[in-house]
Amino acid sequence: MVQAARLGVQTIAEGSVVSGTSKNMEMKLTNVARTSLEKLRRDYEDFLRQRVLTLWTRDDPRRQLQGTGRWQVRSF
Repeated sequence: MVQAARLGVQTIAEGSVVSGTSKNMEMKLTNVARTSLEKLRRDYEDFLRQRVLTLWTRDDPRRQLQGTGRWQVRSF
């Protein structure tokens, strides 16, 4: 999964660099990045499914806390 994430990000950056010289190459690299990131999404969904974990919906309040530093550790 780490490799797919890195490849997606790196390919987007490469596509951005060549965008001024070759639109055809930019589109090819964008498609490679899209494919890599789609594979990464499917891998994460499989990871959650295998561990019987919940996939958060877009309106899940926990998603709002991502990146805010407001995560709380709860002991049950």
